[in-house]
Amino acid sequence: MKKATLSIVAAILCALLLVGCAAGDGTQTGEGETSGATATPEMQNTPASSPASAEGESEATEQPDNTALIGPVLTADIDQSLAQAVGTNDNADGTGTEELIYDSVIYIEYARLLPTQLGDEQNTIAALSGVDPESITMTDVNIEGLSSYPLYRAEYTQGENEDTSYCVDVLVHIDGWDLLFHTSTPADLIEDYSDVVEGWVQSLSIVD
Repeated sequence: MKKATLSIVAAILCALLLVGCAAGDGTQTGEGETSGATATPEMQNTPASSPASAEGESEATEQPDNTALIGPVLTADIDQSLAQAVGTNDNADGTGTEELIYDSVIYIEYARLLPTQLGDEQNTIAALSGVDPESITMTDVNIEGLSSYPLYRAEYTQGENEDTSYCVDVLVHIDGWDLLFHTSTPADLIEDYSDVVEGWVQSLSIVD
């Protein structure tokens, strides 16, 4: 009788131990799963990781920079269907630039500059272009739309080897300003575009 009672008590104790172990394992697993489930949604919902938010911020910060420079400024008769505006810069002192690319080949710049002295045109072009003044060929030029102003034409090369460009500039002195028309064409394409550039030079005029 005592042996039977002891066996029953032992069986009950074993059963209780097994149930306790199983319950302990289940609790740990549940906590692990709960902890992982709350961390993942927080990271997914972070604004920095949201493509829609990033696109919105990018669109909001984009600013157009191709507005025409306010006069007085030189302008040429350029086929606008082939001209892409690159940017415009208006400075507090009244100087400014407007940049274009023509036919994906020729770089064009209109500039309004602080006035320089008559006779200093070669050094002015050299300072703007970063080339030796002695490498610049300066000539007087007759342009119908600018016949009442002192104006000078400059031709020179920039760069080296396959990066060499041929530049044609026109500098005009007006009251209070120097106005510049600058073109830069890849040297190996100048023959194809020389007539185009010459047409622009002859069409130059001043707009306010």
